[in-house]
Amino acid sequence: MSGKSTVIINTITATGSETLGTSYNTTDVISLDMASTQPFQPSKMQFAGIIETLHFKLTSAAGGASKLTMKVCLDAAGDNCIIPSTEATLEAGVTTAATMCCTFSVGTALSQTIGNQNATLFVFAKLDAGTATYAQLTATWRE
Repeated sequence: MSGKSTVIINTITATGSETLGTSYNTTDVISLDMASTQPFQPSKMQFAGIIETLHFKLTSAAGGASKLTMKVCLDAAGDNCIIPSTEATLEAGVTTAATMCCTFSVGTALSQTIGNQNATLFVFAKLDAGTATYAQLTATWRE
């Protein structure tokens, strides 16, 4: 007799209007409440899952940015890093070159028990050159 396993895919999207530059900055951080209410559940949950992807959308890109580096921390100060700095190539929009996107494949298991009691992840990002507006961040995870 074989057992079945069910995988639940979740997403959370945060928006912002911060201007990214070439260094990490605590005023440019986007927070993701990984225990927030999802459409299929009536209340907050205890977060435990595997972060699959982080998708970034930037607007108003100027100054020749071609790469985005991000890191994920358990604190807003950026001192308790859980996903170290990782770089991705930015892809310009077909009709709007100043709109750029990139996606990171993460594959990291996380839960509230690793020291972040409120299950909020703080995502920092910086560019290799120029500036851009941090418009949207979507995280996808499975449990």
